[in-house]
Amino acid sequence: MDDDQLDESLRAAARDYHLPPETPRDAMWRAIERQRRADRLRRPGTRRWVAWAVAAAAVLGLGVGIGRLSSPRVPATVPGPVAAEPGARVNETAYRLATVEHLGQ
Repeated sequence: MDDDQLDESLRAAARDYHLPPETPRDAMWRAIERQRRADRLRRPGTRRWVAWAVAAAAVLGLGVGIGRLSSPRVPATVPGPVAAEPGARVNETAYRLATVEHLGQ
């Protein structure tokens, strides 16, 4: 065997050494799609979340309605609280001085 033939056979052996097998892409995608379908069926989706939100809103509305119905009724003709007499006159100069001092800082 001459050196050229030996070199070529070594190159061919090196090329084929640890050559990975063909990737089964179609089988992998089928397995991924099958798993995603199964996960979608198992996992609670937005339907469950929306159902809980609607239930919470209904309970809240029911609570507000019961609160309004159970509060004592006040006739519309009765006026609210009225001050008996005007308050004491406040010295506005002190407020102005404090404001100027504060804003001046």
